[in-house]
Amino acid sequence: MRISRYINNFCHIPIIEKQLLMRGFFISVFVYVIVKFLPLKYYYSLLQKKPNFALHFDKEGIALKLTKKTIYRLEKICPFVNNCLIKSIVLKLLLTSLGVNSNIAFGLLRFEQYGFEAHAYIKIDNRIVFLKNNKFNEIFTIV
Repeated sequence: MRISRYINNFCHIPIIEKQLLMRGFFISVFVYVIVKFLPLKYYYSLLQKKPNFALHFDKEGIALKLTKKTIYRLEKICPFVNNCLIKSIVLKLLLTSLGVNSNIAFGLLRFEQYGFEAHAYIKIDNRIVFLKNNKFNEIFTIV
């Protein structure tokens, strides 16, 4: 029942969203494996990749909206798109493929009782556009 609903919903979305969803699914599988088994230094260069072409400023908002929608859909169907690092990397790679230049930022929050908590989020032109959490202090940005 649930699978048939997902298939029916997939058939009724626009073609660009279908392409983004399929691309996002394969990217998320790839990113999940990389993040689980390799340290950041081995995939750092992948995150520094710049878009091959640039979108007009008006189109960046549309691309961001479509990729956010794709991430929310992936959260429902992929059990491994579950933490901020994987979501941020997948969103960064999808935005890069659409021609939007974005950065991944890492923040840190210190707790007196049990240490640190880390958070990853996406920035475009120095404004946080995905996974915003004001409690974290930014310590590192991949440009």
